[in-house]
Amino acid sequence: MVLSRRVLSTHAKVVWSMTIFLTGGGALAILVFGLTPEETGWGEKLMGALFQSVTARTAGFNTVNCGALPLGTILIIIFLMFIGGSPGSCAGGIKTTSFAIWLAEMRSKLRGFREVNISGRQVPAEILWRNTILIRLAAAWNILGIFLLLFTETHPDIGLHDVIFEQISAFGTVGLS
Repeated sequence: MVLSRRVLSTHAKVVWSMTIFLTGGGALAILVFGLTPEETGWGEKLMGALFQSVTARTAGFNTVNCGALPLGTILIIIFLMFIGGSPGSCAGGIKTTSFAIWLAEMRSKLRGFREVNISGRQVPAEILWRNTILIRLAAAWNILGIFLLLFTETHPDIGLHDVIFEQISAFGTVGLS
């Protein structure tokens, strides 16, 4: 009997690597910036950070009081919500593959290369252009949403970070508030 070895497509490699990177990196960043004072043990902190790192890109469940999080942690969660999930999921955001293409493009430009490669394959110029438009539109849409929320939310206890968090949460269809 001959066992065939399946090779993952470039898309699958990008999805898996970005998911692992964002989940692990997000959890580590959340651990560094901290959670709420209620999480005291390392096991509780690790599980809380890992859970928040995953849920910020997808479901919107929370095990911690988001209002009690440090501003650095809120910024990390905003970043994860903006990126969102992978294509084919119900998650919102710009998607992990778009973020991966953007990272690859930045790496190529910083190194002085004209071509953008991911997993040894060149990304076509049309895909790069569409990705750039997508990220620019997402940024513009969120800036417009932030201005509209600032105009309508007049409560003195609502800070700019609250408005940005709310807008990006809505954009990423996360539901954290």
